[in-house]
Amino acid sequence: MPNPAVDFPGVTIADSAVDDYGIDTEIIPASPDAGFIDNPFRIVGTNFATDDTDVYIVRFSSDSGGSWYDNVMFSGNKREANAAPSGTEHIFNRGTRISASCKTLGGADGVDVWLEIQEI
Repeated sequence: MPNPAVDFPGVTIADSAVDDYGIDTEIIPASPDAGFIDNPFRIVGTNFATDDTDVYIVRFSSDSGGSWYDNVMFSGNKREANAAPSGTEHIFNRGTRISASCKTLGGADGVDVWLEIQEI
């Protein structure tokens, strides 16, 4: 079994222009061929890493960007990973696609995201 700390580099969520959200980026796939989650699950936390000192807003979706179940705002000025205890009590069905988009105030290069998952 792969070591997630070594073998999983995070998913980069790119922003767009200054003060505008970037494209909806898949974090957890819905396809069985792409490694979807085979059980109902909760997202119990998120981790972010960036090299920029900008202010970030990352929004998360379970319907390909049609709506958002969580928004996290943080400053990248710590130059280290930020953990956000902003999990959700929502239980997602197996095979649910989770995606995110990012917005920065200064047009930074985006952010790496890891989700902490609890399978039910």
